[in-house]
Amino acid sequence: MHPALRRGGMYVGASAALLYIGAIGYLKVNETDFVYHPSIEQYESGRINPPADTLQVRPVTFTSTDGAKLAAWVMPPTRDDSTALWVLISHGNAGNITLTKRQDFYTRLRVLGVGLFAYEYRGFGASEKRPITEAGLYNDAQGAYDYLRKTLGVPSNRIIIFGHSLGSGVAIELATHAEAAGLIVEGAYTGVDRVAADRYPIFPIRALMANHFPSLERIDRVSMPKLFLHATDDAVIPFAHGRALYNRAREPREFVETGGGHEDAYRLDPRYLESFGAFVRRVAPSQGPQGESPLRPR
Repeated sequence: MHPALRRGGMYVGASAALLYIGAIGYLKVNETDFVYHPSIEQYESGRINPPADTLQVRPVTFTSTDGAKLAAWVMPPTRDDSTALWVLISHGNAGNITLTKRQDFYTRLRVLGVGLFAYEYRGFGASEKRPITEAGLYNDAQGAYDYLRKTLGVPSNRIIIFGHSLGSGVAIELATHAEAAGLIVEGAYTGVDRVAADRYPIFPIRALMANHFPSLERIDRVSMPKLFLHATDDAVIPFAHGRALYNRAREPREFVETGGGHEDAYRLDPRYLESFGAFVRRVAPSQGPQGESPLRPR
């Protein structure tokens, strides 16, 4: 090979290697911004929206298990019923609990007769602006659960742990050790690092990331009844992730394939709320606050 060509090839190779290393560094440095989006333009720039009057929201503050001051909305059951179930909501990675689309979601859930406790992670919405980390979100979920149990006095067997998208990993981790009537996840992933690896296959993403949310490794430790909701056209979390979680899960479990996309299945496909409502009825204690759940493995 001509020396000039050899030198040119070496230059191209070195440049490509530098670009590759630079891209890895960029992904690593900006990982938090890729995973968490507490304030981005398409989600109303983090604005705090007033609650709809029909939701009967009572804003509250509580403390995470590591001391972070967090915000939440308490939305009581639509009927005066001390036996109603409550849904503890861990939301997705963008925006906050006050988004218009989330208020629409709450409104539709309350038709099922449940109470709702929607809390805000650290660094999101009106919660304390602490660094956002995987461990921090687990602490926040535990703090929300403790508030629901100890301050609001809701028995554990009247709590349904719910998580959407990013919140699915938070909800699954909580369900591995907290007592509850059941777990519902929507648009759930097997792991945040696995989703990232799917998107950037040429990089060693899983080895680089500090945030993992390893739901696939945890789901078989969840013994309570489980409902998996996933839209076939989900463009954010591939449908295969939800299926893989379901396949790894123990009975009792149910998988419901819905229409719609990552954030609008509840609105576009009647099967979403139908299956959600059926699950609520199945796991509701038969009598009194300490009754047994009638749900049995399918």
